[in-house]
Amino acid sequence: MNTVADQVLGQIDFVKTAANFVDATGMDAPHGIAVDSSARCVYVADTLNSRVLGWSTVASFAGGEPAAVVIGQADFNSSCANQGGAAGASTLNDPFALAVDSLHNLYVSDTGNNRVLVFNNPFAANTPVSGIAAIAVFGQGGGFFATSANDGSVSADRPPPRADSRLISGDPVRG
Repeated sequence: MNTVADQVLGQIDFVKTAANFVDATGMDAPHGIAVDSSARCVYVADTLNSRVLGWSTVASFAGGEPAAVVIGQADFNSSCANQGGAAGASTLNDPFALAVDSLHNLYVSDTGNNRVLVFNNPFAANTPVSGIAAIAVFGQGGGFFATSANDGSVSADRPPPRADSRLISGDPVRG
């Protein structure tokens, strides 16, 4: 079994390990990767560049081609958390994990902003190459501009309790 890599992505060669060129091929601390098997596209969480890069095909990704889509930044040459400003629907701060659903929506764990963002299919027709805005947010009470941990409470977003609901605890002091 061959255990030697055949290609390196995110750096110009196998020897370099320094911070990348901020462009459509460089990466700085990539963490999560998601493959949409039915659409055949690939996404990489380029964590320290506060962006997600997308390739329209697995072959273009594996071939080392430049990314076709950038999420979280205004362009391929930017890397500031939240684009140098406040959190919003089209910004990211240290994205970490990724997932896709059967509708080709992309879910991004935006750890620096304490939230998960949902982006409509980034490779749908008429979608811009950059500046893509999320369609939903989890972990911030539905607001794209909040960044506090736990939405100011001690648990993730949840519907308010019904009038007949009771909190049941295993703690004998608190009930």
